[in-house]
Amino acid sequence: MSTAGRKRLPSEARVLVVWGVLELSDATLNELAVRLGRNASTLSSAIKRFDRRCYNEPELKEKIEQLKREIEVAVLQA
Repeated sequence: MSTAGRKRLPSEARVLVVWGVLELSDATLNELAVRLGRNASTLSSAIKRFDRRCYNEPELKEKIEQLKREIEVAVLQA
């Protein structure tokens, strides 16, 4: 996930991690950027593109909302 480049799979995994951290924790984008070995502005751009994609693709938005619910349930059960 921290490897350089813009290959689709690592890039999509990274944006999901960014989304999850921003949605479900108190961590900042800068902290996450350091952990992933990325620039915070790059991650910010990626999450903005992801948000636009979710807005334009309702089925993706629903999948993300379902993922969020499942994570919240898993955390509560832990």
